Amino acid sequence: ADESEADRFLHVGARACHVPHRMGSSLLLTLSPRFVLLNRTGGGVEYRQSGCGADTGFLVAPAAEADAYAVLHWQDAHLPKLLELRRSERGAEWSGSIPVTDLMRGALSNGTELTLRLRNLQEGSVEFVRLVAQRLENRGTVVLSLAEQRGVAPPILVQNLTKHEARFQQAGVPIVCAVSAGSSFPYAWDEPGGAAALAVDLPSVGVRFQCRAVPSRMERPRLARLLRRPYVELQVVVDPVLVRVVL
Repeated sequence: ADESEADRFLHVGARACHVPHRMGSSLLLTLSPRFVLLNRTGGGVEYRQSGCGADTGFLVAPAAEADAYAVLHWQDAHLPKLLELRRSERGAEWSGSIPVTDLMRGALSNGTELTLRLRNLQEGSVEFVRLVAQRLENRGTVVLSLAEQRGVAPPILVQNLTKHEARFQQAGVPIVCAVSAGSSFPYAWDEPGGAAALAVDLPSVGVRFQCRAVPSRMERPRLARLLRRPYVELQVVVDPVLVRVVL
């Protein structure tokens, strides 16, 4: 192996079971890759470990291949096992960090979907893809399946019904999105492992909101309605498959 391959670490899953035989029973230990990334998007995808400092990632599937997969390797065993993804094309930006070691214990517990927002800075485009974690039966392996999100709306929709431009960003994330007056903005968390909260600004009227992905309603400036002054209302509506943030 070359130096780059020698510096990669494989996370292994193990499963032990008793196997009976004529002499009694034996303990069978099965070793398998802990995480496998399955690419069902039809286009090339790269992955890397967050915080490793590498701009290039490991390719999963040339664009001509379908259902290609890769066993996840990590560049640094001392860093948290956080995964970043991007399209293997010019201008593609890395996604936020995905805490793969927590997938089976948290929001992605067996079979639950996570929507990722993949940006291309050169083209100014955004693509939404689905990531599903599924544990293989009788194995210590978790398959991370990546597929295009066709016919399904992104999990968050910011609707700006005011006459002013609105800007919002995930709490603790520097990426700012702009929503022009009277328009909507489909969105998914830029940092899937970060806080599920938004900071929303209307700079032209000096109004700022902080909201979470739970049903709520608030007004700014505070007490403006009682004082009969102009105000802006923000409402968070949570449906089974969609969170709407309405201004």
